[in-house]
Amino acid sequence: MGNDLTVYGRIAENNLLNIHNYYDDVNVIKHVVMPNHIHAVISIGCDEAARKNPCPTLGNIVGAYKAEVTREIRKITPGYTVWQARFYEHIIRNEFDFEDIWTYIDENPIKWENDDYY
Repeated sequence: MGNDLTVYGRIAENNLLNIHNYYDDVNVIKHVVMPNHIHAVISIGCDEAARKNPCPTLGNIVGAYKAEVTREIRKITPGYTVWQARFYEHIIRNEFDFEDIWTYIDENPIKWENDDYY
């Protein structure tokens, strides 16, 4: 979506792209910010034995991300509800799965006009 993003969308994307600044060995490999949701492939390459603190879980990462995006958006619009309570995760187990998800993320913006919430 990139340049087509709203102010809220840019906040969401900026925070997504900066996750690696808060978590060692955590990277956003692929993402798209849609008008009412995001998709992201997040890599957590963490070696518990080499760390003083436990590796973050995806739940930790998503929770902190959602909290920061909400905090920034509420500076603009106090009380605004940004997220649904849950998130949906999928563990990528093989190359076929990875390619399928990569394509889905690429094509999601193209299909937006057919979305129920368009």
